[in-house]
Amino acid sequence: MSLSCAIIGTGPAALAAATALVRKGIKPTLFERRPAPGWKLLVAGSSGLNITYDCPEDEMPSFYSARQAEMGELLRRFPRSTWLELLRELGEEPYVGSSRRYFIKSKTAANLLKAWTESLEQKGARFEYNEVLTKVIPGSPLTLEFASGRKEKAQTALLALGGGSWESEEQQWPEMLRELGLDVRPLEPANAGFSFAADPAFFPKAEGKPVKGVILKTAKGERQGELMITKYGLEGTPVYTVGTPGPATLDLKPDLDETKLAARIAQGRGSVWQKVENSAKLSQGALFLLKEFSPEKSWLSPNTAAAAIKGLKIELLAPRPLSESISARGGLSWDELDENLQCKKIPGLFCAGEMLDWDAPTGGFLIQACVSQGFAAASKIQALAAQ
Repeated sequence: MSLSCAIIGTGPAALAAATALVRKGIKPTLFERRPAPGWKLLVAGSSGLNITYDCPEDEMPSFYSARQAEMGELLRRFPRSTWLELLRELGEEPYVGSSRRYFIKSKTAANLLKAWTESLEQKGARFEYNEVLTKVIPGSPLTLEFASGRKEKAQTALLALGGGSWESEEQQWPEMLRELGLDVRPLEPANAGFSFAADPAFFPKAEGKPVKGVILKTAKGERQGELMITKYGLEGTPVYTVGTPGPATLDLKPDLDETKLAARIAQGRGSVWQKVENSAKLSQGALFLLKEFSPEKSWLSPNTAAAAIKGLKIELLAPRPLSESISARGGLSWDELDENLQCKKIPGLFCAGEMLDWDAPTGGFLIQACVSQGFAAASKIQALAAQ
């Protein structure tokens, strides 16, 4: 006897697909390689769970870089409102923060995950843990083989295997899909911190200090936001968005032009550095960076100090490895999929989530894309089940 639908993974894409299926009376079986569900959702929630972003619906696809067209269609079919409605059904009230990011009022991914999995189980979904998928054999039905020796037949299967971010071991599924003749691009870090060149003595003193409200400019563009100095370099939205190896410039005081900033510094007392400390109103991290990277001539006058603050030069070296990145780029080529995320070469096999080759900034766009993809795949799975 074959399963009506097997879902491999228990992240947001997998759970969203399962939700859409149980609403139609289809009872999927979800296979998870860990002993509990939703590990990546819990990781995301450990630093504040951004569930989506507050912008006009027609603007959201622009945040998905090379896959704007594909994500635009998915978001049209399964928009933000669908995701917010599901959260409310699960007892989690969404709200918009000052950063335009949506959060849930409970502020804990654990509560959301518990409510979500319990709701699915109540509606007939089944969870199987400690099961690692090792092979997919095309056919009707599909055959799924697991490391435990288990074999399952499934009319349809959705792979939501993740992209490798925050994983301590290299992902094995890319080779599994390549053996099926599918184009899988190398996984690379995305939304990752960057190291920079500095005196080793700098980092123990500056680690953990915030650099607030800055503009980071690189060869990739510019982005304003908050950075954090780490034991190796910088973390934060600006470096996640435009970080790239090479020269970079920091505007540590974007709310004042250079002339006005120089005038403010001139009103302070003491040496030029003391004037900056007392009157420029820079964050702790900004002062550490300024002291480390500004040339000695910056402290000749208020004008030279203002110029250093407005155009501080640093050298970004390399992104942190995939195991430390928030998300991944690369993965299964979108060209292998139809508009419902079904593999063109393998009928009945669907793929969704971070394992696909797409990219997005932090701020709710990642999880929004995953749940929209999960809903999209489920819509076609429903149609196949009805045939």
